[in-house]
Amino acid sequence: MSEVGEPAAWHVDVRRGPAGRRGGPAHDAAGWLRHEGRGRDDAVRHRRLAFNAARYAAIPKPAAADLPCWIAFEAASFLRYCRDVGDPLTELFELLVATGMRKGEALGLHWADVDLAGRVLFVRHTLVAVDNRRVQFNHPKTPASRARIAVSKRAVAARGGVGTTVPAK
Repeated sequence: MSEVGEPAAWHVDVRRGPAGRRGGPAHDAAGWLRHEGRGRDDAVRHRRLAFNAARYAAIPKPAAADLPCWIAFEAASFLRYCRDVGDPLTELFELLVATGMRKGEALGLHWADVDLAGRVLFVRHTLVAVDNRRVQFNHPKTPASRARIAVSKRAVAARGGVGTTVPAK
């Protein structure tokens, strides 16, 4: 038997994962340490341990995965596939690939920001998710994000003549 003793009601429920969800302990070392650290904090609070040795342990975060960028052939294959299957977002994907815009910038475009005749887009708004429950338009975070983006002839041609003029309000 360990020096902590038998599990009691004050122990942390080991069947809970991150953020209190059901389904096993935390999935990484840092999560496990947080999970176990809370249990040890409770043991200290109830005077079963003198101190929490895990409190000051520092576990380095793993390096973020390097996301590969598509080469031109891969992007063209993706766009061709979207066109062939009739994906309703094909034009959006074409715009993202052709301009390098972020999805929030592209989804935040208003017709007043689009000049297809001059082949220019103006990023004045972005569409952002708030608390993963609702979306709203915001201004770009930095002045450098308020950009004028040139649009290729291919991206304009992808519109197929639809939306070449600003719709009536």
